[in-house]
Amino acid sequence: MMRCKNNRTLAGMTPAEAAAHWLVRLDGDDVSATEEAAFDAWLSSSPANRAAYAQACEAWEAVDLVAQDPTVQALRTSVLAGRRPGLRPTMAQFAAIAAALVLSIGLGVAAVDGSGVAAWMAGETRYATDVGERLDIVLADGTALTLNTDSRLAVRYRGDRREVRMEQGQAYFDVAHDPSRPFSVDGGGRRVTALGTRFEVRVDPHAFSTTLLEGSVVVDPLKTAVDAAPGRVVLEPGETLTVRPGRKTVVAVHARTAAPAWRDGMVEFDDEPLIVVVAELNRYSRHPIRLRDKRLNALSVSGVFKAGRPEGFMEALSTLHPVRIVDHDDGIDVYWEGAES
Repeated sequence: MMRCKNNRTLAGMTPAEAAAHWLVRLDGDDVSATEEAAFDAWLSSSPANRAAYAQACEAWEAVDLVAQDPTVQALRTSVLAGRRPGLRPTMAQFAAIAAALVLSIGLGVAAVDGSGVAAWMAGETRYATDVGERLDIVLADGTALTLNTDSRLAVRYRGDRREVRMEQGQAYFDVAHDPSRPFSVDGGGRRVTALGTRFEVRVDPHAFSTTLLEGSVVVDPLKTAVDAAPGRVVLEPGETLTVRPGRKTVVAVHARTAAPAWRDGMVEFDDEPLIVVVAELNRYSRHPIRLRDKRLNALSVSGVFKAGRPEGFMEALSTLHPVRIVDHDDGIDVYWEGAES
């Protein structure tokens, strides 16, 4: 087992401390093949290790973003004092840098607004995915979440609460049970609260939905809600609450209580109109499908398809329906067979 110079094993460190150790160590110029192999083994041994290392990298990048801030300059000066380029840091310096990284993770990483100005989000850690990406995360309390394509959320843990702010997109939560600290997700003018359960939340520009897979959750309107939906709703496993401004709130019952198909990179449809199916498939791809004839909109679609692979769906569609498909550099046009192009 690899040991540090103060004889404290990596196994004796917390994931955050070990992540800080590896982040600084791998930044050196004298990393051996044995150390690289030890790092790979540590990283792959636990989801908590992978999450801690990702957070450490975010925190370090955040420090770089706000390097002109006097407080951050003082912090970096104190932890890096005495280290010359190319020299291996001492364990005391490792410990100081680790403390600084843990502090920055605890305070939150730097977020950059539209003007490019960095601002400290006290207590928040932010996660995001690009189009077609998924991200698996293990939070500090053991809660596991999966962030779907083109999604953003922020996590903040307080002494008596665990809070998530869902800004856009879709996420699946497998919540670690802790009766003393409820787990809540805010988004789309709603707050979903659970103690220990499995559920997903989706926030689109014109809709909010949450599906309960296991346990129980309560859904409350926030003061920011602009719709006239009713107050608290309690969901049972297999139920989905959908809220759209200006339309009646719907609680639908589904047979599904297993993890959603999108966690495995698939999208599933059960007798859905093609216009809805296309909108969903386009969330996963930068090569969009475009319906060029209104007669296509209402075609019924059922099946399971690979997310981010529109060509596979197009092959199935052309087999079942009289359509003509034209693939361009900027997307795929679909015409009703025989229609004017």
